Amino acid sequence: MKKKMVIASLCLSLLGFHSAEAAKPNMSVYWEADGKDKIVLTKEAYEDDGQLWIPSDVVSKINRKANVKNGNQHVSIPMAKLRTEYKDLNRLLMRELDLSFQTQYKNGKHYFAVTEPAEVLGVEVKKTKKGIILKEEVGKRYIKVEENNGEPAIEGKINLVWDVMTEATRKKDKIAGLDILSPTWFDIVDRNGTLNNKAKRAYVDEAHAKGYRVWALVTNNFDRNLTKAVLADPRARENVIRQLAIYSMIYDLDGINIDFENVYDDDKDRLTEFVGEMSDMFRQMGLVSSIDVTVPAYSSYWSLCYDRKALAEKVDYMMVMTYDEHWASCPTSGSVASLPWTENNINKMLKLVPKEKLLLGIPLYTREWTETKTNGKIRTKSQTRWMKDVEKIIRDKNITPTWLPEIGQDYLEYEENGKKHRIWIENARSIKERLSLVQKYDLAGAASWRKGFETEDIWPIYYDSLKPIPTIQETVVAEEEIKAEPNDKDKKKEKRKKDKKNKKNKKDKKDKKKDKHKKKRSDDSLTNET
Repeated sequence: MKKKMVIASLCLSLLGFHSAEAAKPNMSVYWEADGKDKIVLTKEAYEDDGQLWIPSDVVSKINRKANVKNGNQHVSIPMAKLRTEYKDLNRLLMRELDLSFQTQYKNGKHYFAVTEPAEVLGVEVKKTKKGIILKEEVGKRYIKVEENNGEPAIEGKINLVWDVMTEATRKKDKIAGLDILSPTWFDIVDRNGTLNNKAKRAYVDEAHAKGYRVWALVTNNFDRNLTKAVLADPRARENVIRQLAIYSMIYDLDGINIDFENVYDDDKDRLTEFVGEMSDMFRQMGLVSSIDVTVPAYSSYWSLCYDRKALAEKVDYMMVMTYDEHWASCPTSGSVASLPWTENNINKMLKLVPKEKLLLGIPLYTREWTETKTNGKIRTKSQTRWMKDVEKIIRDKNITPTWLPEIGQDYLEYEENGKKHRIWIENARSIKERLSLVQKYDLAGAASWRKGFETEDIWPIYYDSLKPIPTIQETVVAEEEIKAEPNDKDKKKEKRKKDKKNKKNKKDKKDKKKDKHKKKRSDDSLTNET
């Protein structure tokens, strides 16, 4: 069940801010602590993207460990004063917690959005005509939560897309049939388990308004030495969990997607334990947990590091990254994910993972391979191409691709400057072939890498392939409803018929009245004669 954080300390007026609203600089910031008089700290604050932004040097005056590092605002939270309804999380919050938040850089200064983490900071935020008032909250702080029972269940198969181009996604209308956005927001950056945070509450609010759910992605920075250090340290593991728990409450997340890659093989069991610890906490909080894994293979660090069967028992869903059959530095040219290769790996995964937990990974990109022949040997180079890139190549080179049914993809090649260029194409047709495997094996759904790589014509394919088709009974009911509800033409026809009937009734009444009058006159005449 999804939980929603209620930040009672924020003014209702803050809810009216819109991301399109221009920043308004030179807004005074007042600080009030322990009932003392308000002190003006700056006149350089502003309002933007639904948030109140204050200079980072102001934060350092109200938080003893605040500093800016690598463009992020770091603050230390005295967590012993913070309480939630989750006992296990409260146990982890007894120690101080360092959190980080993205900053905006303007006029030579970093600015911090104080409204998002206000409650965990122990600061009450108010916007008045005079400016922004920051007031220190005294005593213990309790993060209130409420059940959100209005969220409808996902119909049909799950359709998730990972999102790096977050601003572009925010500007788009709701995509029919797309259920979940997974923005790439959190990365472990040191041996203490500190997370770099790129999250935005406005992104989540807009996603929810469009009907999406948000499962934020967390990575190990693909650093196996860093991962080994974190996995070996119980306090570092706890640190990752409690940061994700607090961030999920600040940003109103629906789930966490774990993407740990390039891990030492001998850390496999520790990785499974850690994922279990995270998932247990997330489940208590009503968050969905999921993990991304490569296809079963014999490669160290990239495949042998996963105990897929044990991991599947810990999480709600598992995404299999069925792409990079031919990777960027592969010595031979080939498809990123041919259909037979994809299907073969689905069968391998289903021996380890229940079908109702497995999401099929789908690439929304391909590679253009350049082959050079030197001394009888073929050397290859590759370049990642988005779907639109390939469409442009087809137009510019005036090439007609060839469909390869055994591969499940269109293919093109051309010669230029003595070099052969080859592309196994990803397009709406290849996507349809992949999605047919989701239905064939009754998988939980699909997860696509990544938003921004695609052409718009693929989304109806996802909708048609993953969402339920009305049954015959539903269709009959729908037809009956259509018949029961006349269209404009039928309404006009019915009105004319009714008017005609009313006119006839009026005429009949008039004729009856006339006949009655005639009869009366006749009766009177007879009476007079008598």
